[in-house]
Amino acid sequence: MPHEITLNIVNGDLRLTLPEDVVDHMRLEDGQRVHLIETSQGVLLVPYDADFDDAMQIYEDGVSTYKDALCTLADTRST
Repeated sequence: MPHEITLNIVNGDLRLTLPEDVVDHMRLEDGQRVHLIETSQGVLLVPYDADFDDAMQIYEDGVSTYKDALCTLADTRST
């Protein structure tokens, strides 16, 4: 269910407060790390997972290494 939240600047940092039911549902705790993933629809917040972090690093390395090939593939798929 969508929730409206307000962003606040605290000591120079932009912060957001999650509603209590979201915190409970995601089983989040004070100080817990989470991943913030940019998507075409906005952002996705998921609990931190070291394996996911490693996988994202491998993905980013691959995209950097094979940028030209991926662009060529994208061009041929759109025509």
